[in-house]
Amino acid sequence: MHRIGVIGTNDNIKAFSMCGIDAFLVKDKSEATKIIDKLASQKFAIIFVTESIVKQIPDTILKYKYKLTPTITPIPDLLPAKGPSFASESLAIDVKKATGSDISINYTED
Repeated sequence: MHRIGVIGTNDNIKAFSMCGIDAFLVKDKSEATKIIDKLASQKFAIIFVTESIVKQIPDTILKYKYKLTPTITPIPDLLPAKGPSFASESLAIDVKKATGSDISINYTED
């Protein structure tokens, strides 16, 4: 059976672990890379990674980009910067591909 994991900072992954998703706390890019490689070898199908971590490990993300599994999906941080983030946009594109539904958020300046 395939599993789902999430990698991020403490506040960002608490909700996932409460939902029964395997959550992994990381403190730096070296630790994040090791955990992603470990999860890939354990047949995790999807690994959600918070945007702040994704930005630190572009080579690791690229390593798995064209592989069938795991799918590494960036997710927004708990307190993202104001306005759209690449993780939000990437997630909206993936959801639209999978479901045909557009979940994009239109940001406006106040």
